[in-house]
Amino acid sequence: MHNAKISSLLSFLMQLFKSIERGYSFKSSFYRIASRMLNREDYPLAYHIAIEALKNWGKVKLIATRLSHYVSDPILAFGLASLAYVLKDERLLDGLHLLLRRYRISETPQSLLDVLSTLKTLPPRERLCYNFSLPGWFIDRMIALLGHEGALSLFQALSRRTVWLRVNTLKATVEQAIRALERMGIGVEEDRDFPEVLRFTEGSLKKLATSTLVKEGLIVIQDKASVAVVHALDPRPDDMILDMCAAPGLKTTLIAQYTENRARVLAIDVSLNRSRILQRMLKVCGARNVHVAIVDAKKLSLSVRFDKILLDAPCSSSGAIAVDPSLRLRLERVELRHYVELQRSLLRRALSLGSEVLYSVCSLLPEEGEELIDETLDRASTVNLKIPGTYGYAGYTCSKAVRRFFPHLHHTQGFFIAKIVPIDSL
Repeated sequence: MHNAKISSLLSFLMQLFKSIERGYSFKSSFYRIASRMLNREDYPLAYHIAIEALKNWGKVKLIATRLSHYVSDPILAFGLASLAYVLKDERLLDGLHLLLRRYRISETPQSLLDVLSTLKTLPPRERLCYNFSLPGWFIDRMIALLGHEGALSLFQALSRRTVWLRVNTLKATVEQAIRALERMGIGVEEDRDFPEVLRFTEGSLKKLATSTLVKEGLIVIQDKASVAVVHALDPRPDDMILDMCAAPGLKTTLIAQYTENRARVLAIDVSLNRSRILQRMLKVCGARNVHVAIVDAKKLSLSVRFDKILLDAPCSSSGAIAVDPSLRLRLERVELRHYVELQRSLLRRALSLGSEVLYSVCSLLPEEGEELIDETLDRASTVNLKIPGTYGYAGYTCSKAVRRFFPHLHHTQGFFIAKIVPIDSL
C-alpha cells in the first residue's frame, strides 16, 4: 500500500516539476495534475511535499546532484530528492527505500540527506544560493541593490508569507467582517494604513479560503501592496477608467468598491480563460459598471481618452516568491528582457490612451520598475504618490516619486508602483 503511494507521489512530482519548468504556476500545475494522477485523499500529502520541496529547492537540488550518479533523468532525480528531503513518516520512508532499490540506487533516504552537511564547506555565494533556494543572479542583484544585510533579511522573508484580507465594503462593513471571522475562529489585525485591510494572524487559512465569506465575496484574499496600487490610482466616482491587464480581477473589483460602483470601467485581458475568471469575480464581489473585453492591450486603439489607466503589467513576479514557491525554480530561467519589452510596449500604449497612468509590477527588479519609468520621462512626468512604502531604488530620476513594498520591510509581496502623466495632459 505504502509502496504504491510512494510511486504515485513520485510520478506526480515529476509531472508537476515539468509543468513548472514550462512556466506554469504552482497552483495551476498542482490541481490540474493532481486531478488526473492522485486520489483525493492524497492531495494534502502531495501538496505538503511539493510546497516544501520548492521552498527548499536548493537543498533538493543538492540531493538530486548526488542522485544523478545513478539516474540520467534530472526530473526523476528531483522527484526522488524531494521525497527524501520532505518525508518523515517511517512507513513511507520504507517505501522510498524500496523505490531507490528499484532504480538500483545504493543509497538510503538518510544517506541522501547526509550530502547536506557539505553546505557549510561551500563558498559563501554558493551557500546562499542553496540555503535560500534562489538563483545566483538574483542573489547578486539583491545584494547590489539592498546591501548584504538588507538582502539577507529579504531572502529570509521570502520563506514566510503574510496573508492579507480585504473587506469588500460593497457587501459588508469592516466590523461585520471581523465579527464573522471571529465566529470562525480566525484572528485578524486591522491595518493602520488602509481601513478595509486586515492582517490574518491565526486560524485555518484553508478554512477561510473555502468559507462562505470568501465564496460570496464579503472577504477577498488580497495582498496589502496590491491594495496600495488601487489607492495610488485614486479612482473617483464618474471617472472613466481602463484596467489594461485586469484578470483575475482583484484590483478591478477594488476600483468598483472604492467608487461604490459609480466609475465606468473597461477591464481588458488577452486571455479568454482569465477573462472568464475576471467576470466570475466581478459577479461574486457585486462589482458593476465594468465592461469586460478580450483584447491584446498592446494593440488597443480607441477614440476615447480615459481619465485614469491602471497597468498592472505582466512581470517576472520576483516579488511573489513567498506566495508561489515555484518561482524559485522559474526564476532560474526567467526571460527578463521579454518582460521588459512587453512592459515597455504596454506603457507606451497606456500613455497614448489616458490622462493619468498608474503602473505597477509585482517585481523586486529595477529593470521592470525605475529603469522603465525613467525611460518615459521625455514624454511623461511622475506624480508623487501619497501611499506607504519606501522610495524606489537610489540613483534613478523617478526614485523619490515612486514607491516600493518589500517582504522584509512591509510584510507584503514585493511591488513597484508609479504614477505618470503624459506631458500633453499637463
